[in-house]
Amino acid sequence: MIAVTDVRFSYDGTHPALDGATFAAPRGSYTCVVGGNGSGKSTLARHLNALLLPDTGTVAIEGQVTAPATLEAVRQKVALVFQNPEDQLIAPLVEDDVAFGPCNVGAPEDEVRERVRKALAAVGLTGFEGRQIDELSGGQKQRVAIAGALAMRPDVLVLDEASSMLDPEGRTELVALCRRLADAGTTVVSVTHFMDEAARADQVIVMEAGRVVRQGAPAKVFDRKFDAAALSIEEPAAAQLCRALGARGMIVDWTLDEATLATAIAEANGTGAPDSARPHEVAQAERAAAPATATDVTASLLAFSDVAFSYDRPQKTHGRRGKAKPATSRRMAVDSVTLTVGPGEIVGLVGRTGSGKSTLARLAVGLAQPERGAVAALGAPLAGRAVADIVRSGVGVAFQRPERQICCQTVFDDVVMGPRNLGVAEGELEGRYTRAMERMRLDADALRDADPFKLSGGQQRRIALAGVLAMEPAVLVLDEPAAGLDPASREGMLDTIDALRASGTAILLISHAMDDCARLCDRMVVLDGGRVVAQGTPEAIFSKPDTLRAHGLDLPAIQRLADEVARAGVALAHPAALRTIDQLACALTSAEKTPACGHGASQAGA
Repeated sequence: MIAVTDVRFSYDGTHPALDGATFAAPRGSYTCVVGGNGSGKSTLARHLNALLLPDTGTVAIEGQVTAPATLEAVRQKVALVFQNPEDQLIAPLVEDDVAFGPCNVGAPEDEVRERVRKALAAVGLTGFEGRQIDELSGGQKQRVAIAGALAMRPDVLVLDEASSMLDPEGRTELVALCRRLADAGTTVVSVTHFMDEAARADQVIVMEAGRVVRQGAPAKVFDRKFDAAALSIEEPAAAQLCRALGARGMIVDWTLDEATLATAIAEANGTGAPDSARPHEVAQAERAAAPATATDVTASLLAFSDVAFSYDRPQKTHGRRGKAKPATSRRMAVDSVTLTVGPGEIVGLVGRTGSGKSTLARLAVGLAQPERGAVAALGAPLAGRAVADIVRSGVGVAFQRPERQICCQTVFDDVVMGPRNLGVAEGELEGRYTRAMERMRLDADALRDADPFKLSGGQQRRIALAGVLAMEPAVLVLDEPAAGLDPASREGMLDTIDALRASGTAILLISHAMDDCARLCDRMVVLDGGRVVAQGTPEAIFSKPDTLRAHGLDLPAIQRLADEVARAGVALAHPAALRTIDQLACALTSAEKTPACGHGASQAGA
């Protein structure tokens, strides 16, 4: 169905984005493309539906080579979903956007309605037809973009990091959808940084410097000899644990399946199947899960007190058929939320897509005002004319797409724009620029005069965050700061956040990445339907996997593996306290079965 042969392409005529890329995908196959930031994955995706054409080499879709004369035919066969849904959403209402493609190829009205209905059902958005797109969360917008592609009924579906903004439940559903589509004959190509997604594909393509350097079935690609770190990617969690156990003398059969690995570990421990007198539920109940004590409101740098907010407006809306729709009962984006963040504390705000996380970020920096309750920052209420002064004086925010905050023509001017607007002296601007760039692990001298719009996506994200840090805020609100970053960039981002906490910054971390929360957070707050449904230490939150899953979340990889091991009959003393694969390997190979060793070791190190 897809044949890419020795494709070379450059955006500027000098530096190759693709350098001889070659791969093939059969009809009805599910292919994952992985690689570090800048390896050529997105460029390859854009070649598959002829948004880009090769400088040399060929891309053929069902035998038809992409060329100016074949653009229309190829694009009706291949649907592409971008990493950022806002790059392809154009209509004000959900149903209008999903219907846009079928309408433009002349599908009958009744068929359009049926396509919209089925596409929204496939992505879990039934009932969202009349919703305003600009009031949806990032994850919900991504689902709408995917639905728009599905409504075209393509022969090939290409997803460019389409799961990066989805919650764990949404990612699981997307992988299942890709599997169903492939089984029904659609060829699926998914660019991803999630290695557990890649482990479920039919084939994996690994890219580096514009070339396909490895391809084949997941078990063939992610074998014992695979050097993931050299290619700026991670291994699936099961492979990481196999490797870490082997380093400690427990050799088990190499596998990417977590349940199979857990059984092998149980056999190696001589425990066999779990004893009926110690069922898995009892092991969960015995986990150490100390409750967290919230920071006192008077001592906090950021505080929400019984906050409620709704985007709904009383006026009527109109659907794509021009018929007036009565305003529905108001949906509260945030309802009765109380939480605090103290100095030198990281509070993780987690929840399924649309649970109210990004709305709280907007409330935290005064971009929206609560309808009930109060928000305070630096000890002062964020209300009335004082909002701007309070925010400018010490509250920084990086939204889901911090690179969208870039607006100057040089890196230096962009990073110091905030302090300069506050009247900081030119001499002090130099120091602020250097410190902010160092915190983001960027070369201040080399990038000083560079055009930030010509840098890679990962560099743009870090530069945008450097601009936030140059304001030297006492409170920092981070909305999915590591989404879409390769492992090396993600590791640097997490280290930076940890260092900011150590310097006394109060951080509200909004994330779908449970592994990041497990590593960084002092406390976690779980939202669903705009309400707080659970809060406590990471140990307390992760000791209740059924509660997490009921609210659209999942365990971190380390906790998920520990759970599988417990199901297989290996009792760990304090599994909820585990933070890394290395700790789990230590616990499994020690007589005490405790996570005492290697607390600070990273999974990459394991």
